[in-house]
Amino acid sequence: MDVCDTPYWETINACREIGYKMYDIRSEQENRKPNVLLIMCDDLNDYSGAFSGHPQVRTPNIDRLAKSGVIFANAHCNSPVCSPSRNSLFTGVYTHKSKDFGWTAHYKQPVLKNCKTLMEYFKENGYQVVGSGKLLHHNLNSLWDEWGVEINNYGPFAYNGKDLVGHPSVPEPFRSIGAVDGSFAPLSDVPTFPEDSVGPDKPGWIYSWDKEKYLNYIDENNRDLTPDEMHAEWAVKKIKELENQDEQKPFFMGVGFVRPHTPLYAPKRFFDMFPIDEIELSLIKKDD
Repeated sequence: MDVCDTPYWETINACREIGYKMYDIRSEQENRKPNVLLIMCDDLNDYSGAFSGHPQVRTPNIDRLAKSGVIFANAHCNSPVCSPSRNSLFTGVYTHKSKDFGWTAHYKQPVLKNCKTLMEYFKENGYQVVGSGKLLHHNLNSLWDEWGVEINNYGPFAYNGKDLVGHPSVPEPFRSIGAVDGSFAPLSDVPTFPEDSVGPDKPGWIYSWDKEKYLNYIDENNRDLTPDEMHAEWAVKKIKELENQDEQKPFFMGVGFVRPHTPLYAPKRFFDMFPIDEIELSLIKKDD
């Protein structure tokens, strides 16, 4: 009897056909480009549960993200200064090579203006490129197929009716440091000022240096969103929109958050989690 006529050979042929189909599916999956989400936070250090940076910290979302991926325990930013570090990240050029040590926009910097950004490389490789928030310190909307929320990312600020100032509940000399670095308060602590120090406009929370838009606060269930919350809300909505689009085009999304950078304003529930008189200060080397 010819072996080709046996059930064994039929089984082998069937397995071979399944193998070919599985190979085709696997090849298709391997060729499919993954979506990429880049999340950036400003001034975030190792004070998270995943890194055991501080015994009292509670960071469940960061911890969950760390457990689902890879942790780089010896990673360092490319520069101790904000703008050069971000320019380096998005162009791939070290600051000691570009000599970019200040606050120059990458598209004006003598070396970096000739370099493609990460966003441009993604575009060239068939990606839809979208973003919102603080990514580059000096953003160019033209780098993105779609840019999200147009707002000053650092707000809100304490406003005395004339100037942006340090929060009035912050004791001196820290309050005099200014509207950004001299501020620490829950959003529920709406800034109020003595009558003799109030300017012609209404005091309170204001979004940016242009002094055009107030952040209205009545209570936690009735208030305007902070810029970081706006960027997060935009990102969630945009991801759902991209998932439902007919065209199977991969996307690169960048979302940048300012917090925990100053000014240290946040919803009251986060302040309530850490009573200030119970916080343990980290050990610091003498004269460090």
